[in-house]
Amino acid sequence: AELDFCLQNEMVCSMQDFFVRRTGLMYFNIRMVKDHKDFIAHEMKNTLGWTDAICNSELEQLNNLIQSITKFN
Repeated sequence: AELDFCLQNEMVCSMQDFFVRRTGLMYFNIRMVKDHKDFIAHEMKNTLGWTDAICNSELEQLNNLIQSITKFN
């Protein structure tokens, strides 16, 4: 429901936008992001008309962000 609202009313256009700016889940519930990122990618692909390449790119960018946030140097 949260994704549908963001897609319809907040012009969310990327997975990072959804998980960081619209919901804050990236910083407050990263486990939820990891658990649901594939489902969210599929839903955004269908709703926004993404190609497989765009969807894979979005997932890759999100995975890179997750790694950068959770990796300690």
